[in-house]
Amino acid sequence: MISKLSHVSIYVLDQDSAYDFYVNKLGFNVHTDAPIGEDGRWLTLTVPQQPDLEITLMAVKPGMSFTQETANQMREMVKNGIFGFGVFETADIHATYEELKGKGVEFIKPPTKEFYAIEALFKDDSGNWFSLTEKKALTKQKRIFVLSLNNTHKQSRKWRLHLGRYCLRFTRMCLNKPGSNKRLLVMV
Repeated sequence: MISKLSHVSIYVLDQDSAYDFYVNKLGFNVHTDAPIGEDGRWLTLTVPQQPDLEITLMAVKPGMSFTQETANQMREMVKNGIFGFGVFETADIHATYEELKGKGVEFIKPPTKEFYAIEALFKDDSGNWFSLTEKKALTKQKRIFVLSLNNTHKQSRKWRLHLGRYCLRFTRMCLNKPGSNKRLLVMV
């Protein structure tokens, strides 16, 4: 049975330039940098907080994986930003955005609040584009419910209101005359 994903690939136009971008601008760690074959290079990086997933920077060139024609087509797709894509997470998107922008990373969208997170988009030196997100910045959308309570006793009663995955418990004190209606505003 499969237990985990250990490697993913990002196709790049030039491994030396990609090395500089991912290591010196994004702050990734080099895991493996070794020659392979006659003129190949096995270059894998890791994100500092995720060392067990290796990102392989694969050069798009004729050889083991590509014919000349396929390599040319792939290079055009990567260069035009229509092939590579990924999502990176950060705890503080505004600080990370400013830091990366200061290092020369090209952003195509500044941090923007979306329904799923705060997101910025950037491109690597080859043309691959990535989403940079901060998930924790989202606040729960407030929902308002009005619950009508029929006040029939002068004693305290405990009520439960189930709303999806939320369960609210509240105590109602009967302060009005018996038989009067009360309304309670509940925000979740």
